[in-house]
Amino acid sequence: MSQLRKHKIFFRMTKRDLLLFYSSFILKRPHLNSRPVSIIVVMDTPSFHVILYKPEIPYNTGNIIRLCANVGAELHLIRPLGFEMTEARLKRAALDYTDLTIVTEHESLESYVGNFPNRRLFAATAKAKHSYADIDFQEDDSFLFGSESSGLPDDLLGTFEEERKLLVPMRPNNRCLNIANSVSIIAYEAWRQLDFSGRADPR
Repeated sequence: MSQLRKHKIFFRMTKRDLLLFYSSFILKRPHLNSRPVSIIVVMDTPSFHVILYKPEIPYNTGNIIRLCANVGAELHLIRPLGFEMTEARLKRAALDYTDLTIVTEHESLESYVGNFPNRRLFAATAKAKHSYADIDFQEDDSFLFGSESSGLPDDLLGTFEEERKLLVPMRPNNRCLNIANSVSIIAYEAWRQLDFSGRADPR
């Protein structure tokens, strides 16, 4: 199981009413001198879930944190990570959006699935036959993305039914999109299908 502790706390944010939210504390690692791996602030119930499988580049994860805050998604990170959550590069990319979304670390994908067995899980891969635009998404769906250098392992992809694999189409002779771009494309399509639930009023 994921090693998490959850606490109820209250917090007042600029231009917002008093919010009840959860903070997830990752159990401490000895090599971090007993400091939490991450302290995450939760705001609203997420519409869907983004899962990064062993992410390697802090800038990308920081950008995806910012994206998740803006579309109302929860972010899950499957260990090992190629960086620490306290890295300045991640914080620069995420700006101040880390307190507007949920970010949770999991020891393995199996622990995530074990904790949330009722969530539909989709895998984004260039080996898929179906475009992400062909799928009818639902609230609380989960979208899995591979690491920057190697994507999702073949043995892991083999556990997914074909209709649970998502392709982001590209022109020929191109290797891949940046992972933050791929997440953005699928996340906004999923949110669009949910009628942009929870969106802000026009400025």
